Amino acid sequence: MSISLAQLDTSKASEVPFEFNLLDESGSDTGVILKIIGSSAEKVKSEVKKTLNQVRQKAAMRQASRQAGKTVVEYTTIEEDIEIEVRLSAVRVVGWNLSEECNADNIDKLCRMSAFYRDQIVGNSNNLSNFMKL
Repeated sequence: MSISLAQLDTSKASEVPFEFNLLDESGSDTGVILKIIGSSAEKVKSEVKKTLNQVRQKAAMRQASRQAGKTVVEYTTIEEDIEIEVRLSAVRVVGWNLSEECNADNIDKLCRMSAFYRDQIVGNSNNLSNFMKL
């Protein structure tokens, strides 16, 4: 069997939504089916780059302030970390079977409900075997 380079394109494969059953924290099926794109999808990579650039910019600004002799807060808050988690989870969700419309606001609400939900979204998105069909 011959495999082509196109078949190895993780970015293209990650654009095709993967469906999974969302579990609650006890491990039971919630009945919610989420459709997500993979971590190699351009939309996800773009959001990750944007977020990391913002984090790096803040760090550079702290360093510059410190060099200028100013007192600088040396950490990010847990709230900032959660905001990053929510953004990087939400960008992966492209559909669901909930009665509410799958739009940016509702995706954001879902991702804020539970770190356990975010972990499932990101974990399934990062698992390239969910997207690569060789």
